[in-house]
Amino acid sequence: MELHAGVSLFLAGRIAPLALLPPAVAGVAGALWFRSMLAFPVDLLTGAVHGADAIVRGLASQVVWLGIWIVAYRIAWSRGIRKYGAVGG
Repeated sequence: MELHAGVSLFLAGRIAPLALLPPAVAGVAGALWFRSMLAFPVDLLTGAVHGADAIVRGLASQVVWLGIWIVAYRIAWSRGIRKYGAVGG
């Protein structure tokens, strides 16, 4: 959790806007879920996102990442439940 929190400080745009990051780092942040966490919503609220196409792409990205994480959660949960033993397991 600490690693994720530390990385997300930079890649979600919490420390500095993604536009100020080096191009390679901004590219990684744009490809991963970090941009959907904070940078896109802030850009949307401040008017930095222009055009309906860019808004739809950003929202679609959020929905896709949400779906990916829901599937990952379901897989981890089902595998964990199979190994769980409350008493004497």
